[in-house]
Amino acid sequence: MKKISILGSTGSVGCQSVDVISRFYRDTIKVDALSCNSNHALLIQQARLLSPQKVFVADESSYKEVKTALGSQNIEVILDRGVEIGTALCDNDMLIVSISGIAALNPIYSAISRGIKVATSNKESLVCGGSLLLPFVDKIIPLDSEHHAIAKLLRSKTPTSVSGITLTASGGPFFRKEKRNVTVACALAHPIWKMGKKNSVDSATMMNKVLEVVEAHYLFRIPKEKISVLIHPEALIHGMVDFLDGSQHAFISLPDMRIGINNALAGLVDGGYENTYAYGRVPLVMRKLTFYAAKEEEFRALKFLGTDQEIVLSAVNDLAVEDFLAGKLDFHSIPDFISSGLDRFQYNKADVKNIGDVFSIYGKAQRVCRSGNSRSFFTKRYHPLVSGA
Repeated sequence: MKKISILGSTGSVGCQSVDVISRFYRDTIKVDALSCNSNHALLIQQARLLSPQKVFVADESSYKEVKTALGSQNIEVILDRGVEIGTALCDNDMLIVSISGIAALNPIYSAISRGIKVATSNKESLVCGGSLLLPFVDKIIPLDSEHHAIAKLLRSKTPTSVSGITLTASGGPFFRKEKRNVTVACALAHPIWKMGKKNSVDSATMMNKVLEVVEAHYLFRIPKEKISVLIHPEALIHGMVDFLDGSQHAFISLPDMRIGINNALAGLVDGGYENTYAYGRVPLVMRKLTFYAAKEEEFRALKFLGTDQEIVLSAVNDLAVEDFLAGKLDFHSIPDFISSGLDRFQYNKADVKNIGDVFSIYGKAQRVCRSGNSRSFFTKRYHPLVSGA
């Protein structure tokens, strides 16, 4: 039996991981731990389904609820203070990390530096800590459909045979639509994928694709200038690889995160990525596939594709999404917010020597945006009710 844990098991990717394991891997995989922030009701349900040895809960009131509910079931309930998980899971074979945000960097680094495989959909850890994760990147299995696609296409290929890669984007809810006066509900209503709030907003602004280019750069050791973005509203082709011989290989599948999750788990159990647990095929008869150039004039966040200030980019984008979700920032002004943050704070990449440096720079970038009048400046300048935008 292989031993794994799921961080963020109550989120979208976490729930799908639980689904795949409960359906196909009950006899070959033992779930050691589950974790959540505050969705205690769902965590309790998952714990009763998979019988992990322990569960981690970040929210204290939710921790008490879980402790009461699972107290008689021989499951250790642990209040997650951000440092316990890494040491508690050191004997795992794989860690599935489906939480969003830079908080995932610590457990990911802790796991891969110990030789533990990490299957993850987290963007911020690679964007902010990619240079530190690079020596262990072969231990990282991407779950995002685009990076899973590229990983499959590059199997058994030599990096020197690749001339470039393409990540596709559905275009989100606002492709070819007006982006002013956008409500939170509209931004969260993705036409293809069901995601958490942070990732949904990033998809709507196209910041997710900016972050994914950085991810791909580190995951596949490919220069950023060789990574392109293409709008593909049907979301059936998830990635393409161009080879020096003139051929172009595309990965096509239904837009279902369980495909990548299932492949990661099959690789752990069988030593390879192939298995018979299919989630359906794309019916190509009478199917139209369309592609459009990803233009900066439509998705202004694409202008950040060339920045080398990756930690600041992630930090300030996190603040922008936070403010938008709180009703403090106009959706259309999110790129302006990020631009101002990048102008106000920069760092030297040579100074990033350890995980502590990453968190320090991330924190400083956010503090600069909050210090003095900067946060009110952003809000007054970029909130439509104040600025008249």
